[in-house]
Amino acid sequence: MRRLMQTACFIVIVSGIWGFGQSVSDQSAEPSPSSPMRMLQGTLAADGAVVLMKKGCTSCHSFDGWGGMFGPDLGANRIRGASPSSLAAAMWNQAPSMWRSIGPEGAPALDQTEAAAVFAFFYSRLYFDNYPSSSHGEDLFKSRCSACHDLKPAADSKKPGPPAATWGSIRDPVVLVGRMWNHSIDMLDRMLRQGKSWPRLSGQDTRDLLSYLWRLPELQPDKSAFRFGDDANGRRIFNERCGLCHTLGRSQAGLVDLAEKLRRPTMLQLTASMWNHAPSMKRKNPGKKLPVLNENETRDLVTYLVVGRAFEETGDQWRGRLVFENKNCASCHEGGARPSGAPALSSLKGPFNPVRITSVLWSHGPKMLEAMKDKKLRWPRFETAEMLDLLAYLNEKAGK
Repeated sequence: MRRLMQTACFIVIVSGIWGFGQSVSDQSAEPSPSSPMRMLQGTLAADGAVVLMKKGCTSCHSFDGWGGMFGPDLGANRIRGASPSSLAAAMWNQAPSMWRSIGPEGAPALDQTEAAAVFAFFYSRLYFDNYPSSSHGEDLFKSRCSACHDLKPAADSKKPGPPAATWGSIRDPVVLVGRMWNHSIDMLDRMLRQGKSWPRLSGQDTRDLLSYLWRLPELQPDKSAFRFGDDANGRRIFNERCGLCHTLGRSQAGLVDLAEKLRRPTMLQLTASMWNHAPSMKRKNPGKKLPVLNENETRDLVTYLVVGRAFEETGDQWRGRLVFENKNCASCHEGGARPSGAPALSSLKGPFNPVRITSVLWSHGPKMLEAMKDKKLRWPRFETAEMLDLLAYLNEKAGK
């Protein structure tokens, strides 16, 4: 439990993996009603860690090697690359064996708020590299930053850059992305005039450097403010400010498609990529000022590039109808006679998405399993595509 709490704190304080929150940009576009992003906005990832502990999940499941040994490890490696629908399908398929192990009376129930927090916790793992090394961060600062920056103010210092202790508390790791990008714009011209080479960083370098700097009282975050932005607004920012040179997921002559370069990145890998990319942008656009990003713009752009694409899932309602019938959902949720007591599909109100279907599973699943046993029906198992198609069908038919 201590390890999970450390992970949760790391998420909340170090950039850890995150909380989701709504961008305050007036130009933000609303996600579609069936998008999990709508439910996740405003949800803290650290709350998800608390839910997992309170519901007893850590008794069976481990997180990055810590915890129970009965269930699969739910650490970052397992989550990376998993879409929301694939996570929902995996939990649906795993549920009966878990209920058999602990008994239906001990099965944890999740409301939609708790389910959203769990998804937030899982997806926050996408922002993480490995655990940081502050000693390596100290070496990086001395070798790549100290020529221009002191660690603390010194009266006799002649270094051109401000001391690290004056950089301000980094309460949210997304702020780090924006600060490093904006700083690279000012720093580029100075280094070019001095004939110095640009210091390149990896994602792990960025994390280690941040871990070292957070040892300074002046830079320690007093309260976490980590949250997701609006991926739709991030798409707009990308198209307006990056679209002259880049695309994302489509080929166009003369433009660089970033889809493969940003395949499953962590947030700090993205930070390092933007930092490393600044000199080449300057060379390709001589005489032009590189775009500056404020905090809200940075948050929206990072959410779009790192997370938003994972939530851009679309199913097929016609295939979903076949899933609904072939998995025996119709035998309990359609027709006039429903001895199982299952609600009619027409009585359910949308929207449906992976977060809501997960809440339904953990809140009503044990009773569903017993009712299906009485009717001698097999528990339905779903592939990712089947879950996605089923949700599309439910959103088309529910409440109509």
